[in-house]
Amino acid sequence: MFSSILYDAKAHIKGSKQYPNINGFVYFKKVKNGIVMTAKINGLPKSNNPCNGNFFGFHIHERNIL
Repeated sequence: MFSSILYDAKAHIKGSKQYPNINGFVYFKKVKNGIVMTAKINGLPKSNNPCNGNFFGFHIHERNIL
């Protein structure tokens, strides 16, 4: 879907033992004033009632590797 030309870094998303079907990637691209992040994540559980469904999220740690 994304060529390495379109992103500078990527992270692999994997579900926990409780949610093993969650998987995907997050792509990062440097731009003039920051970073553009694009996520493609599959396998999230579905709820019969969206108002009472589970919420899923992720957080990012900044790290200077230079």
